[in-house]
Amino acid sequence: MRRPLLYLDYETTPIVAWAWQFHDAELFHVMRDVQIMSVAWSWEGESEIYYMDLTEFKHKQGIFNVDDKELVKAFLPILDKAEAIIAHNGKGFDFKVFRGRLAIHGFPPHRNIKELDTKIWGRRFRFTNNRLDTIARQLGSSRKLATRKNLHYDCLEVNDPSAWRENKKYNKQDVAVLKEVAHKLAPFIISGIPNANDIYGTSMNCKNPLCGSASLKENGVRIVLGGHKVEYRCKDCGHYARGPLIRDTVVLVK
Repeated sequence: MRRPLLYLDYETTPIVAWAWQFHDAELFHVMRDVQIMSVAWSWEGESEIYYMDLTEFKHKQGIFNVDDKELVKAFLPILDKAEAIIAHNGKGFDFKVFRGRLAIHGFPPHRNIKELDTKIWGRRFRFTNNRLDTIARQLGSSRKLATRKNLHYDCLEVNDPSAWRENKKYNKQDVAVLKEVAHKLAPFIISGIPNANDIYGTSMNCKNPLCGSASLKENGVRIVLGGHKVEYRCKDCGHYARGPLIRDTVVLVK
Protein backbone atom coordinates (compact mmCIF):
# COMPACT_ATOMS: atom_id res chain seq x y z
CA MET A 1 0.00 0.00 0.00
CA ARG A 2 1.29 3.46 -0.88
CA ARG A 3 1.85 5.90 1.96
CA PRO A 4 1.33 9.59 1.23
CA LEU A 5 4.25 11.58 2.64
CA LEU A 6 7.65 10.51 3.94
CA TYR A 7 9.97 12.86 5.83
CA LEU A 8 13.64 11.89 5.75
CA ASP A 9 17.14 12.97 6.64
CA TYR A 10 20.49 11.28 5.90
CA GLU A 11 23.76 11.53 7.79
CA THR A 12 26.73 10.89 5.51
CA THR A 13 30.39 10.04 5.85
CA PRO A 14 33.05 12.67 5.08
CA ILE A 15 35.18 12.65 1.95
CA VAL A 16 38.66 11.30 2.71
CA ALA A 17 41.25 12.86 0.41
CA TRP A 18 44.74 14.22 0.05
CA ALA A 19 45.33 17.98 0.12
CA TRP A 20 48.26 20.38 0.49
CA GLN A 21 46.59 22.77 2.92
CA PHE A 22 43.73 23.02 5.43
CA HIS A 23 42.00 26.18 4.21
CA ASP A 24 40.49 26.38 0.71
CA ALA A 25 42.00 22.98 0.10
CA GLU A 26 42.08 21.56 -3.40
CA LEU A 27 41.64 17.79 -3.14
CA PHE A 28 43.97 16.07 -5.58
CA HIS A 29 43.38 12.44 -4.62
CA VAL A 30 40.08 11.16 -3.20
CA MET A 31 40.48 7.96 -1.18
CA ARG A 32 36.90 7.51 0.08
CA ASP A 33 33.77 9.09 -1.35
CA VAL A 34 30.62 10.12 0.52
CA GLN A 35 28.43 7.26 1.75
CA ILE A 36 25.28 7.11 3.86
CA MET A 37 25.98 6.30 7.51
CA SER A 38 22.41 6.64 8.83
CA VAL A 39 18.88 7.61 7.83
CA ALA A 40 15.93 8.76 9.93
CA TRP A 41 12.40 8.96 8.58
CA SER A 42 8.78 9.44 9.60
CA TRP A 43 5.38 9.15 7.90
CA GLU A 44 2.85 11.96 7.79
CA GLY A 45 0.12 11.28 10.33
CA GLU A 46 2.44 9.27 12.62
CA SER A 47 4.46 10.47 15.58
CA GLU A 48 7.03 7.65 15.36
CA ILE A 49 10.46 8.49 13.91
CA TYR A 50 12.35 5.48 12.56
CA TYR A 51 16.09 5.08 12.18
CA MET A 52 18.74 2.76 10.77
CA ASP A 53 22.51 3.02 10.51
CA LEU A 54 25.57 1.07 9.42
CA THR A 55 25.87 -0.79 12.74
CA GLU A 56 22.82 -2.87 11.79
CA PHE A 57 24.65 -4.32 8.77
CA LYS A 58 27.89 -5.84 10.11
CA HIS A 59 29.70 -2.52 10.07
CA LYS A 60 33.45 -2.77 10.62
CA GLN A 61 35.56 -0.24 12.49
CA GLY A 62 37.45 2.26 10.36
CA ILE A 63 36.48 4.76 7.67
CA PHE A 64 38.07 2.61 4.95
CA ASN A 65 35.81 -0.30 5.85
CA VAL A 66 32.57 1.65 5.46
CA ASP A 67 30.12 0.09 2.98
CA ASP A 68 26.54 1.41 2.83
CA LYS A 69 25.26 -1.10 0.24
CA GLU A 70 23.11 -3.11 2.65
CA LEU A 71 21.72 0.04 4.29
CA VAL A 72 20.75 1.45 0.89
CA LYS A 73 19.19 -1.88 -0.07
CA ALA A 74 17.16 -1.96 3.16
CA PHE A 75 15.86 1.61 2.81
CA LEU A 76 14.84 1.37 -0.87
CA PRO A 77 11.58 -0.59 -0.22
CA ILE A 78 10.62 1.97 2.41
CA LEU A 79 11.15 4.82 0.00
CA ASP A 80 9.16 3.03 -2.68
CA LYS A 81 6.06 3.11 -0.46
CA ALA A 82 5.87 6.91 -0.56
CA GLU A 83 3.90 9.12 -2.91
CA ALA A 84 6.03 12.12 -1.93
CA ILE A 85 9.21 12.66 0.10
CA ILE A 86 10.15 15.76 2.08
CA ALA A 87 13.63 16.84 3.16
CA HIS A 88 15.40 20.11 3.91
CA ASN A 89 17.83 20.82 1.06
CA GLY A 90 16.60 17.55 -0.41
CA LYS A 91 16.98 18.64 -4.02
CA GLY A 92 20.51 19.85 -3.37
CA PHE A 93 21.65 16.95 -1.21
CA ASP A 94 19.47 14.16 0.22
CA PHE A 95 17.62 13.10 -2.93
CA LYS A 96 20.79 13.24 -5.02
CA VAL A 97 22.86 11.32 -2.48
CA PHE A 98 20.48 8.37 -2.41
CA ARG A 99 20.10 8.23 -6.20
CA GLY A 100 23.88 8.29 -6.48
CA ARG A 101 24.27 5.41 -4.04
CA LEU A 102 21.66 3.38 -5.92
CA ALA A 103 23.54 3.87 -9.20
CA ILE A 104 26.97 3.14 -7.66
CA HIS A 105 25.75 -0.12 -6.12
CA GLY A 106 23.97 -1.20 -9.30
CA PHE A 107 20.45 -1.06 -7.83
CA PRO A 108 17.45 -0.11 -9.97
CA PRO A 109 16.03 3.40 -9.52
CA HIS A 110 13.23 3.96 -7.06
CA ARG A 111 9.74 4.64 -8.40
CA ASN A 112 8.81 8.14 -9.54
CA ILE A 113 8.19 10.03 -6.29
CA LYS A 114 7.28 13.70 -5.82
CA GLU A 115 10.27 15.42 -4.21
CA LEU A 116 9.53 18.32 -1.83
CA ASP A 117 12.20 20.57 -0.33
CA THR A 118 11.48 22.82 2.65
CA LYS A 119 14.62 24.85 1.90
CA ILE A 120 13.09 25.81 -1.46
CA TRP A 121 9.81 26.58 0.31
CA GLY A 122 11.76 28.88 2.62
CA ARG A 123 12.86 31.02 -0.32
CA ARG A 124 9.30 32.27 -0.63
CA PHE A 125 9.67 33.93 2.76
CA ARG A 126 12.17 36.43 4.17
CA PHE A 127 13.88 34.39 6.86
CA THR A 128 17.29 35.42 8.16
CA ASN A 129 18.67 32.47 6.19
CA ASN A 130 17.24 29.21 4.90
CA ARG A 131 18.99 26.82 7.27
CA LEU A 132 16.53 24.45 8.90
CA ASP A 133 17.46 25.49 12.43
CA THR A 134 17.14 29.19 11.60
CA ILE A 135 13.68 28.73 10.10
CA ALA A 136 12.66 26.58 13.07
CA ARG A 137 13.85 29.27 15.52
CA GLN A 138 11.92 32.01 13.75
CA LEU A 139 8.78 29.87 13.56
CA GLY A 140 8.99 28.93 17.23
CA SER A 141 9.42 25.24 16.42
CA SER A 142 11.63 22.61 18.04
CA ARG A 143 15.34 23.07 17.39
CA LYS A 144 18.12 20.94 15.97
CA LEU A 145 20.54 19.42 18.47
CA ALA A 146 24.05 20.76 18.85
CA THR A 147 26.66 18.20 17.91
CA ARG A 148 30.40 17.96 18.44
CA LYS A 149 32.73 18.15 15.45
CA ASN A 150 34.33 14.76 16.00
CA LEU A 151 31.04 12.82 16.25
CA HIS A 152 31.40 11.28 12.79
CA TYR A 153 35.01 10.32 13.57
CA ASP A 154 33.99 8.57 16.78
CA CYS A 155 31.20 6.71 14.95
CA LEU A 156 33.13 5.62 11.89
CA GLU A 157 36.78 5.36 12.87
CA VAL A 158 36.45 4.48 16.56
CA ASN A 159 33.10 2.71 16.25
CA ASP A 160 32.12 4.04 19.67
CA PRO A 161 28.60 2.81 20.65
CA SER A 162 27.91 6.00 22.61
CA ALA A 163 28.75 8.08 19.55
CA TRP A 164 26.33 6.04 17.44
CA ARG A 165 23.63 6.62 20.06
CA GLU A 166 24.35 10.35 19.90
CA ASN A 167 24.14 10.25 16.11
CA LYS A 168 20.77 8.45 16.34
CA LYS A 169 19.38 11.12 18.65
CA TYR A 170 20.72 13.90 16.40
CA ASN A 171 19.44 12.33 13.17
CA LYS A 172 15.94 11.66 14.55
CA GLN A 173 15.67 15.18 15.97
CA ASP A 174 16.39 16.60 12.51
CA VAL A 175 13.32 14.77 11.20
CA ALA A 176 11.20 15.99 14.13
CA VAL A 177 12.21 19.59 13.36
CA LEU A 178 11.63 19.02 9.64
CA LYS A 179 8.05 17.85 10.26
CA GLU A 180 7.21 20.87 12.40
CA VAL A 181 8.69 23.34 9.90
CA ALA A 182 6.96 21.66 6.95
CA HIS A 183 3.58 21.85 8.68
CA LYS A 184 4.00 25.57 9.36
CA LEU A 185 5.17 26.44 5.84
CA ALA A 186 2.89 24.20 3.75
CA PRO A 187 -0.30 26.33 4.09
CA PHE A 188 1.52 29.18 2.33
CA ILE A 189 2.74 27.03 -0.57
CA ILE A 190 0.11 27.06 -3.31
CA SER A 191 1.91 25.06 -5.98
CA GLY A 192 4.37 22.23 -6.32
CA ILE A 193 2.91 20.01 -3.60
CA PRO A 194 0.48 17.11 -4.11
CA ASN A 195 -3.25 17.69 -3.71
CA ALA A 196 -4.45 16.07 -0.48
CA ASN A 197 -7.71 15.05 -2.16
CA ASP A 198 -5.76 13.00 -4.71
CA ILE A 199 -3.64 11.39 -2.00
CA TYR A 200 -6.42 10.55 0.43
CA GLY A 201 -9.21 9.85 -2.08
CA THR A 202 -11.36 12.74 -0.83
CA SER A 203 -13.13 15.43 -2.79
CA MET A 204 -13.72 18.50 -0.62
CA ASN A 205 -10.95 18.45 1.99
CA CYS A 206 -8.16 20.98 2.44
CA LYS A 207 -5.77 20.57 -0.49
CA ASN A 208 -2.73 20.95 1.78
CA PRO A 209 -1.45 17.34 2.08
CA LEU A 210 -0.01 18.06 5.53
CA CYS A 211 -3.51 18.97 6.71
CA GLY A 212 -6.29 17.34 4.62
CA SER A 213 -8.94 18.73 6.98
CA ALA A 214 -12.62 18.52 6.03
CA SER A 215 -13.29 21.72 7.97
CA LEU A 216 -13.62 24.30 5.19
CA LYS A 217 -15.58 27.52 4.87
CA GLU A 218 -16.59 29.38 1.72
CA ASN A 219 -14.65 32.57 1.06
CA GLY A 220 -16.52 34.05 -1.89
CA VAL A 221 -16.43 33.51 -5.64
CA ARG A 222 -13.47 34.08 -7.95
CA ILE A 223 -14.06 34.88 -11.62
CA VAL A 224 -11.82 32.86 -13.94
CA LEU A 225 -11.62 32.24 -17.66
CA GLY A 226 -14.74 30.35 -18.77
CA GLY A 227 -16.70 30.78 -15.55
CA HIS A 228 -16.10 31.05 -11.83
CA LYS A 229 -14.81 29.04 -8.88
CA VAL A 230 -15.87 29.01 -5.26
CA GLU A 231 -12.95 29.81 -2.96
CA TYR A 232 -12.53 27.97 0.33
CA ARG A 233 -10.36 28.51 3.37
CA CYS A 234 -9.31 25.73 5.74
CA LYS A 235 -10.37 26.41 9.32
CA ASP A 236 -7.44 24.38 10.65
CA CYS A 237 -4.35 25.47 8.68
CA GLY A 238 -5.64 28.58 6.90
CA HIS A 239 -4.78 27.36 3.39
CA TYR A 240 -6.85 28.85 0.56
CA ALA A 241 -8.08 26.73 -2.34
CA ARG A 242 -10.63 26.89 -5.12
CA GLY A 243 -13.25 24.38 -6.11
CA PRO A 244 -13.93 23.04 -9.62
CA LEU A 245 -14.74 25.33 -12.53
CA ILE A 246 -18.39 26.32 -12.81
CA ARG A 247 -19.06 27.39 -16.36
CA ASP A 248 -21.20 30.51 -16.78
CA THR A 249 -24.05 30.41 -19.30
CA VAL A 250 -24.20 33.44 -21.55
CA VAL A 251 -27.57 34.12 -23.25
CA LEU A 252 -27.43 36.16 -26.42
CA VAL A 253 -30.52 38.31 -27.04
CA LYS A 254 -31.19 39.58 -30.54
